Amino acid sequence: MLKRLVLKLRAAFPDPRIRIRLDSGFGGANLYGFFDAQNVEYVVGVATNSVLFRLAESAFKIVRADAEQDITTVSHGEDLYIAKAWSDEQRVIIKTQITTHSHRKLKEISALLGRQYQGFGQRLYEKIYCARGNSERRIKERKDGLDIGRTSCTSIMANQLRVLLNDAAYVLFQKLRLHAQGKRFASAQVSTLCLHLLMLGAWIEPSMQRIVCACC
Repeated sequence: MLKRLVLKLRAAFPDPRIRIRLDSGFGGANLYGFFDAQNVEYVVGVATNSVLFRLAESAFKIVRADAEQDITTVSHGEDLYIAKAWSDEQRVIIKTQITTHSHRKLKEISALLGRQYQGFGQRLYEKIYCARGNSERRIKERKDGLDIGRTSCTSIMANQLRVLLNDAAYVLFQKLRLHAQGKRFASAQVSTLCLHLLMLGAWIEPSMQRIVCACC
């Protein structure tokens, strides 16, 4: 899928800058090799392990001292790391943090692999990698506001059509938000737009035991 996508992007745009962000659950040596061969930028989370904890030990000394004063400090360090499945060493960012919560000091560490970038360190971690959270929020917005998960048809093609219709509806709502710049609904969630801007007509017929709503 990624290969088809990269080829289509390069065919549609002159010399595009392609950047791929993935969490640790999608990483792997074969995937890194593909990215390098395609000369695309990528930042991928790396699952933490004992080796990475040892590499982060010097940073822990600093943040541990601050944690004893109830100060939360974040350290972004760089080091060389090689996993068993990798053919050569890679440079990784290791984010180290100790937070105080409910009178317990929690040790936190996360690692990030990034290639083809001119810059590295804190900016890459916070501005590039963590920005994927906005995309995840948009996915959640479609789940909550447009019920994209309603794919209960018995046919795959029918479910695909429902998803495509959902895509079209989301594009229309996004267009609506763009035209509402500087106004009340410029940053509204899809669910809010549905509630305030879409009207649903219904015939309500109460009885002794129930209320029947016939929607049109």
